[in-house]
Amino acid sequence: MQFGIIYNTGQLGVDPSRIIAVARHAEDCGFESFFLPEHIALYPGATLGAYPVPPDLPLADPLSTLSFVAAATRRILLGTSVLLLPFHHPVILAKELATIDVLSGGRMRLLTVGLGVLPGEAGAVGVDFGTRGRRADEAIDVLRLLWAGGAEAMMIMDQRVLTTSAVRCIGNTLLLQGRTYSPPFVVTGIGDAAAMSSALDAEPGVRLLVQYVDKYKLGYDVTALDSVELPAYSGPVRLTSARQGGG
Repeated sequence: MQFGIIYNTGQLGVDPSRIIAVARHAEDCGFESFFLPEHIALYPGATLGAYPVPPDLPLADPLSTLSFVAAATRRILLGTSVLLLPFHHPVILAKELATIDVLSGGRMRLLTVGLGVLPGEAGAVGVDFGTRGRRADEAIDVLRLLWAGGAEAMMIMDQRVLTTSAVRCIGNTLLLQGRTYSPPFVVTGIGDAAAMSSALDAEPGVRLLVQYVDKYKLGYDVTALDSVELPAYSGPVRLTSARQGGG
């Protein structure tokens, strides 16, 4: 049996020095994992069960905070408890999680997801509260396929991206390296086209998604191109990280 801790910034605050101190102490004590919860948009009158939730509750973004914790720790595993999956674009989320995993040395292993219970929060990010369960099922399929795809190079919209690219999705707006985009979002990858196509065709969730694209007015299209030319990456490539010194 392994033990982890949940650091709820809504209760414990967002002081960065305290977050790092707790994470390092948990690591030194032998805890396996460090989790953060998520709420994206609170509002007056929101309740969780029978308890009102103050709209000014300081809930930090879990993925940004986990990146911060990863730079200051060495061993402890990183996780969400829970991340509101239907409120994230799955392609962008896959990129964010994979980036944290790479930069933390493979420690972003514990992705716990939920659907969300606040209708106003769903509305704030442009998601139909009644279809969030279906959106979550589809997102899980997309995440699994993207992580297994093995693309050699990738472009989102008209920008080349790397594992260090800053990619964010807020509602239906894509934020990428200082620029904003609206749907539809186009992801272009270079790799073994036959292998990637076969993986998509064999995935039950994707087949189901294709069947219901028209019914639910979704947009989904896969095109194999004979030739793809991606622009050179022009963003920042320098990384800095914190490491506890010896002695």
